[in-house]
Amino acid sequence: MKRIITLLLLTPLIFSADFSYDDAISYIKKDLTKITSLEPGCVGFYLEKSDDAKTYYSFELREIHNTKCGGDPETAPRLASVMVYANKKISVFNLMCNSYVDINDYSWDMECPKKKYCIYPYNNPDWPNAKTIASVFSDLTTKCPPKDENGNDLIESYIE
Repeated sequence: MKRIITLLLLTPLIFSADFSYDDAISYIKKDLTKITSLEPGCVGFYLEKSDDAKTYYSFELREIHNTKCGGDPETAPRLASVMVYANKKISVFNLMCNSYVDINDYSWDMECPKKKYCIYPYNNPDWPNAKTIASVFSDLTTKCPPKDENGNDLIESYIE
């Protein structure tokens, strides 16, 4: 009886698959209409990076131009940069907002989500013109630390 219970408990672990490149692409294809009106066969998925634990994949999506899809076959215009996480969360980079947003909130003409900025002094000889550096938070309720990781005092904070 103990062997049967042990076997039943271990079975999901034995047969569970890791989050893969193919899984990530299939998640994007399910929601592709939120990014483009092109058919999945007319979209190229180019892997940009993933982490060693395979908890996310980052892709650049580009138009495929050929006889079926149309367009100049010498070009492949960029459609979007997309992050796909093992928990099936998908984020799309919005150039105008300069940030990734949830695919359900994404549109090319969307209003950018507000962010909280915490400004600290910045002194780096490699960047002599940079006088400040910002920590940026999506959660507007985040309190700015009085000092940054280098011990510099908070100069100001604002929401934009």
